[in-house]
Amino acid sequence: MGLLTDQPELAAKHLEALGYVVGEFIFDPEQGVTLAMCKSQYGSPQIEIITPDKSNQSLYRLLQRKGDYIYHLCFEIQSLENVIDTLKEYFGDGIVQIVKPKPALLFNNARVAFYAVAGIGIIELVESA
Repeated sequence: MGLLTDQPELAAKHLEALGYVVGEFIFDPEQGVTLAMCKSQYGSPQIEIITPDKSNQSLYRLLQRKGDYIYHLCFEIQSLENVIDTLKEYFGDGIVQIVKPKPALLFNNARVAFYAVAGIGIIELVESA
């Protein structure tokens, strides 16, 4: 789950209190965000803390408008092309690409892409390395 926040240290502190181990914060210039992956000691879903730089205007405006919140779900997949074809067959016009595939530092430069899906919201697809 992607947690959008402008208070990453506070988010990390709260997640640690909930049993998460917070990874190192890194800045990804390709995406214009500072990120940290948080893993639960109890089997809860991983949470990605995301703080946009002013260069990422879409996320920066979203944060200013809505405040801190979980704004996307992430799924690890084998092949972006194969999964997108399947999703387009299933959702038809109900799926729209909002960020084209690009490498992500947090995922060892695996390609990621973002889509808006009717009835779900925003999803991130991470191609397994």
